[in-house]
Amino acid sequence: MAAQPVPSDAGSGTGTDGHASSHPKPAEPVASTVELLARHPLLREALPAIAREVLEDAEGLSDANRPFDGNASFLKLMSTKIAIANRLREMRAILSQTTLNPRSVENFDALLAHQRSMKLSLDDCATWLEELQQRKLAAHKTPEELLPPRFVRLLQRLDLSAKEVKALEYITVHQCMGDRVREQRATVDLAAYSGMDPCELINFAAKNRPHIKQGLLSE
Repeated sequence: MAAQPVPSDAGSGTGTDGHASSHPKPAEPVASTVELLARHPLLREALPAIAREVLEDAEGLSDANRPFDGNASFLKLMSTKIAIANRLREMRAILSQTTLNPRSVENFDALLAHQRSMKLSLDDCATWLEELQQRKLAAHKTPEELLPPRFVRLLQRLDLSAKEVKALEYITVHQCMGDRVREQRATVDLAAYSGMDPCELINFAAKNRPHIKQGLLSE
């Protein structure tokens, strides 16, 4: 299914009923990029190009205390989250191949430790990006100061579960910045990224859902 061009991304909290809340979660401390890179020396090696761009933007997109400056920066952060998910899928495949063929690899123990460290750094970066998104959304204190990204405002009008928000993120990013997230060797699919099972996917695409009736998504 294709998304109508809606610049932005998803990033709200989850309510007690499993549905996404239109209000950001309370702000939590977020490590700086310097702290993140110090904790994981292999992170730069593991990161896809778009993620390196985010981490290097220390006074802009990676600053947790600044709100998003528009739809484009929000979309870029969401694209980075999907790029990290793609890279993690690739790392899992590499780890499996290494583990299954230990005798065919020189310096097996060192290589396996290196690959595991890279995967751990990506896992931590994925968590950091989620926390960064929440902090930046929380920095949008009042509409008069700076409107939240359009995607977040859209979520306030839709009854979506947390998994459905992830699915909408995925669709929007692939429509708007598909080339950036598909340039990697491995890509994660919608079901894996959102965590949806087949029944949940069918319900998400049901014709009676507001996002379908409003034409936000089409077959």
